[in-house]
Amino acid sequence: MRADSWVQLLTEPALIASLYDSPPELSACDLFYVHLDERADSVTLGFDTSHLPSHPRPEWQEKPFNAFEFHLQFESVTELRVAGWDAPAQKNILMSAREAGGVKLSASAPGSLLEFAADRVRVARTRTYLASSAL
Repeated sequence: MRADSWVQLLTEPALIASLYDSPPELSACDLFYVHLDERADSVTLGFDTSHLPSHPRPEWQEKPFNAFEFHLQFESVTELRVAGWDAPAQKNILMSAREAGGVKLSASAPGSLLEFAADRVRVARTRTYLASSAL
């Protein structure tokens, strides 16, 4: 399975596919945001990457940028399991299709585990920005 195959699991893969010739691997992105919404049975994950879009939107080109952020919203989440949440932000992220339909996601690193199943996943937000080079 290709590292960027997660894009094909999106409800609307054309959004990310239109931005990238070769989308970033999820495990190469920093997972900086996790929101569990029990009211909507959803999980939203925010990813940050310096792997910039090959075809940025015209409005993004008006200002300098060196980072890209995107949020994936997983809907109708079941089988949620969380065990710890330690640094680093970079996790081993695996997203795959389920035989029964939908997707399964696992985000893990030493001291961290987040996994669940969802009926659908969509891109909820994208943006470019100028990240500080000072660490």
